[in-house]
Amino acid sequence: WLKPFWLKNPVDGDVIPVGRMESAAAEHTGRQSPRAGTGGPPELAEWLALLGLSSWRCEVAKWCDEQGASFLEEVAEHVEDLAQALDLSPAEASRARAGARGALMATMGDACGKGGSTSGPGRATPLCSLRTLSTAVKSTAAPAGAGTGDFEARGCGKGISRVLSISATMNTAVQKLKKNTKSAERVDSLSSDPAPGRETTEVEDGAACMPRACTVEINGPRTAGIMAHMAINGATLQIAPVARADVHKGPLDQGDASGMTPMSREARRSLLPRVDTMGVMSLSGNNRERLVSRVHEEGVHEVSIDSGQTGHVYALEVGNEKIAVFKPVEGEKFTRKSLDPGQGSVREEAVYLVDRIAGSQAGVPVTSRASIQVDGEELIGSVQAFVDNAIGFIEDFAMPRDAASAEDFVTQEAAEALALLDMRVFNMDRHSGNLLLLRREKPHGLGPIDHGCCLPRWWALSEAVFDAWSSWPQLQCPPREATRSLARRAYEVLPETCGMMRDVGLDGAAIVTLRLCTLLVFVGVAELGLPCGKLAALILRDEDAGFQDLSWLEQKVLAASVSAGAECRMQVNDRGDQELAVEDDGKSLRVDSFLENLEAVFRAELEEAVRNVQNSTVDWRD
Repeated sequence: WLKPFWLKNPVDGDVIPVGRMESAAAEHTGRQSPRAGTGGPPELAEWLALLGLSSWRCEVAKWCDEQGASFLEEVAEHVEDLAQALDLSPAEASRARAGARGALMATMGDACGKGGSTSGPGRATPLCSLRTLSTAVKSTAAPAGAGTGDFEARGCGKGISRVLSISATMNTAVQKLKKNTKSAERVDSLSSDPAPGRETTEVEDGAACMPRACTVEINGPRTAGIMAHMAINGATLQIAPVARADVHKGPLDQGDASGMTPMSREARRSLLPRVDTMGVMSLSGNNRERLVSRVHEEGVHEVSIDSGQTGHVYALEVGNEKIAVFKPVEGEKFTRKSLDPGQGSVREEAVYLVDRIAGSQAGVPVTSRASIQVDGEELIGSVQAFVDNAIGFIEDFAMPRDAASAEDFVTQEAAEALALLDMRVFNMDRHSGNLLLLRREKPHGLGPIDHGCCLPRWWALSEAVFDAWSSWPQLQCPPREATRSLARRAYEVLPETCGMMRDVGLDGAAIVTLRLCTLLVFVGVAELGLPCGKLAALILRDEDAGFQDLSWLEQKVLAASVSAGAECRMQVNDRGDQELAVEDDGKSLRVDSFLENLEAVFRAELEEAVRNVQNSTVDWRD
């Protein structure tokens, strides 16, 4: 919490200065994985104690396992279902319902969402959550004693799911479309700026100034319940289009950071452009530009940085404060092997869950699928919590070249947590324009955003992009012990993580990618202690070869897949690039045998492969 707030104890009515719990809560929530061997979320015992329900610990843990409740926010969101399932006494049930939210905030602190009210004991400002604005809350919690089979068969995961419907006001004109250039590509009809190549009618007089009533539906299968507990300070939700360059600007985004002056707009414009996850052009270095130039980018058009790196985005505001950013799938114009435009929102949610279940060490903001309905139109996309302590994008600041100064700027542990996440999800778009720098004080934190280009199918591993961090000095050193523990934890919770990936709708071939990349990180970092930057080089294609040859990882995947029965081969495409191709969408692959083959190869060959990796002579800002 940036500022303390005051909360009434749900058990005895005393007022507790929750701000004093900040350090302990952050320490508690940041280094444990959900359901770490005891049943239920790791914070469950503390939450129950605040509610005076410690005697129900075993029963609640069993309910969590039956329902698939991995996160404490899910338990608090379904406290009514929990009370009924356990047949709590009237007094216990009343205490649970009244205190669930307060106990959640006291237990998890800022990990539960944005900072809460700054009211003290002498002020009456209530602490609210986004759920309080919802006009309808749909639940798919399994009935008590019903088991989970029926729910899984209906695609509801193991039972826990929420859909929030929130009335809002949209401060933009609604365009009437006269022509749509592609039937499969629905127009961002809620945008005040039509996309190039499309014709629209004139907006009716006064429409541009007239707020429109709309409904926001937050419907991520595993994350809507988490987002429901985001702290807010107000009673009305407003939506407005915003330039992507400004969307993460907040009170801290002024002046320099720890004496580091951001590059000027003119200096950034002098750099080469890049194509980002939503298909528009912005800034980057030559590494990524040379790679992306080899990818078919039909329909991509150049716009200024102020038009947004992820197409049109919308700020969700309550009480004149940004709480989240909505990104419509209609803005996705990227082309990546095995990634279809329109699937970015699924992957945004999936990457948040990958990070969260391993302890949220990389700091991905809570992300959920969502939609906006206005005047009969529906805009589908994802909503991501606003990062309110960002001071800019990492591209705006200069990372020191020597390891000691770089460590002072961003700690090795923080950099490694980001690198581990990007490698595990095979990020194909980690450039310096989708990585936020946090806090004025050194060492700065990192805020990774925009994960629509992750988790391709296992045979499409040619387009990894780690430009934002791959040559950072602190990543060329042996990993810290905390990083090795994180890699180990990510591997231990992999079965549960894969279950969540199925819940959110990620296809099986992409889940295999998560499994093989997590295995690579586990063996390389947790077991062998290899530097993250060196390990990443084995995933990336060789720039000196024009990105045409298979990477080290692709070569091993090809050999292991053939040995495991896959009809997989290497071919050369019409641009002269080597690539893997499969005949039956990979259905012939014996997945367990494939991963066993890779595990043996990783243990036998990784150290030698890393020794052969040359030190990069390309500065990450070039």
